[in-house]
Amino acid sequence: MKTFFKIDSIVQQSVFLIFIAYLIFNYFIIKHLEKIFYFYYFVGGFQLVSFLIRLFLKYKKSTFFKVYGYLIVPVWTILFSMILLQGKNIDLGEFNKIAGLFFLLLYAAFFYSPILSIFYILDIKKVYKNYEKSNV
Repeated sequence: MKTFFKIDSIVQQSVFLIFIAYLIFNYFIIKHLEKIFYFYYFVGGFQLVSFLIRLFLKYKKSTFFKVYGYLIVPVWTILFSMILLQGKNIDLGEFNKIAGLFFLLLYAAFFYSPILSIFYILDIKKVYKNYEKSNV
């Protein structure tokens, strides 16, 4: 498990830094950030896979790990549902108001997910350091 946390920590940091560098480079060359959503999809996608793997590993999960799951997994679920239902005309009646809440969650995630992304990387580093200390 220590090896997984080490690899996961390196991969998460690398993907994050590569896409930050990509956005900075893109901004200075093109003068706007039209591809900012690549950051959300790639970094978030890597973190989602990491989260799902870590979810099934047997170790003491931090409070942040649980909060991250409560805030990010619904966002990905909504995005996947939107992709699957795209172009379908489904009348939900009164439940359309609930669908509006899902869109509010997506808009809110636009602002809080980069912050969660940074804290997720710090959480992985902390877990890896704890395993490194305990298994010396």
